[in-house]
Amino acid sequence: MRGVDGGWIGACADRARGLTTVLTIAAALFLALTGPASATGEVPPERNANVLDLQDQLLPVADEITKKLGDDLGGIWLDYDDQEPLKIGAPTDIADPVKSRLEELISTSGVAEMVQIVTVDDTLAELEAAQDEIDERLHQARDKTPDPNAPASLTYIDTARNRAVVVFGDDIDAQGRAVVEADADEAPADVMIAAEAATNPIYGTACGPDPYWEEGKFNFCNRPLRAGPFIYNHAASGGVGGCTAGFMLRQNGTGAIWALTAGHCRTMWLAQGSTGIYTEGYPGLLEYGIGQAAMGTWGWGGDFAFVSVTNPFWYVGPYVFQDSTWLTPREELHLTNVVGSTYYGMWMCHSGGVKIPGKNWSDCGGVEAVNVTATYSTTYGYASVSGLARSNVCSIEGDSGGPVWATNRALGIIVAGDFATPPCVTYFQPIQTPLSWGNMSLYN
Repeated sequence: MRGVDGGWIGACADRARGLTTVLTIAAALFLALTGPASATGEVPPERNANVLDLQDQLLPVADEITKKLGDDLGGIWLDYDDQEPLKIGAPTDIADPVKSRLEELISTSGVAEMVQIVTVDDTLAELEAAQDEIDERLHQARDKTPDPNAPASLTYIDTARNRAVVVFGDDIDAQGRAVVEADADEAPADVMIAAEAATNPIYGTACGPDPYWEEGKFNFCNRPLRAGPFIYNHAASGGVGGCTAGFMLRQNGTGAIWALTAGHCRTMWLAQGSTGIYTEGYPGLLEYGIGQAAMGTWGWGGDFAFVSVTNPFWYVGPYVFQDSTWLTPREELHLTNVVGSTYYGMWMCHSGGVKIPGKNWSDCGGVEAVNVTATYSTTYGYASVSGLARSNVCSIEGDSGGPVWATNRALGIIVAGDFATPPCVTYFQPIQTPLSWGNMSLYN
């Protein structure tokens, strides 16, 4: 068995920081965003099964409305504390043909009694356009060489309140803030400057455990290769950098098989001089190569990478290792589809390759913000990443790239978080962006 430095998790970026590239915001802001779950990410047990069944009925309806009318609406969100949990934002100046089409889609959905049209001021497209302008201003005002230990600014869409939100970090000085605040005041859509500052970011990249490796922290699986096990390289400088395998994908046209993971993990592996990726396999907990982290991105277009599955030892399956949580049993989850869009208020779960203290390798919670733009730094640079979503699930170093799902639908991969201290904040990359970027489909 390999000997591992006792400082593996959280020691230094080039030894083991493949996880959750982490950026958190103040707990006060987090708690102010009322979501579908409590501050611990949990809900009354008697609601669990009913809500998950209900979400399975509502998500296809939400996706259909988004597909046909998305640009003309003020967003879609879920509120399971209400008897009409599916909320559709309709702008005050909505065109009559659009309103008629929306009412028709709702009336023929089969769940019309659970859908509410809410009048809002701005369309989601208008909010996103205002957010894009603010993001550009933040980029212009940001120090070009930010301190990796300083909190960074971020923006996101608060769908339920029909507004874009700006949270300032230490990367923007007073002059820059004044410019951004002036732009927010003049924006054609509602932009709120949050009073709470971003907190200090933490960075890192870090079915059963290897009991001899870090006291059984890391999750490994038998064949087929599936989403959830810990994956790592052998750094040229010694040591390793570790992350988590995400969903198994098939490239359209070529048929090539890839494992999805986080893009900042590949950036780390490239800097370490080794993009050959390994994991352990049962029986015997022997080490087996997977393939090369051959392509991906970490920046404005997203945070994702693809590991080629070329070792004939591994065949793959459309499965997720799902550990027991307050919401789910321990079982092998069989994925059947992908979620069309990510909505504020929807329930979701994730699995990571590293065990969360006091929990297991999985956790569940709710989506609390969509279209998040966050800037985070590592030893290997920094990047502003758009199009993320934020949840209240807990994560830990080593979870980056780990699968996020809603019942049996693939939703995205973990890219950042506050590590495991409730109330938790974890960011994930919605899956539609990497699927489109790589011309991929979910393996099934």
